[in-house]
Amino acid sequence: MVQAAVLGPLNRKFGRQCFNVGGTTSGEIVATFEPGCSDPAVLSRLATLPPAALIEAPQTRREAVVKNPETLKKISI
Repeated sequence: MVQAAVLGPLNRKFGRQCFNVGGTTSGEIVATFEPGCSDPAVLSRLATLPPAALIEAPQTRREAVVKNPETLKKISI
């Protein structure tokens, strides 16, 4: 569930599999970050792309929330 709901959208924002579930206990989930994703070009996607939830949102919701055409283009990746 965590992989699909939280880590999956983040990975799509990064454009590759950067986060994974590394392990679980009864009250904790550990996420791992792949070392290859610490490249500045990959990390810049986190700062420059819109929130992952907007990337996952239906087109009509994106258009209702985002008014900047350049941002809408970035979401459409």
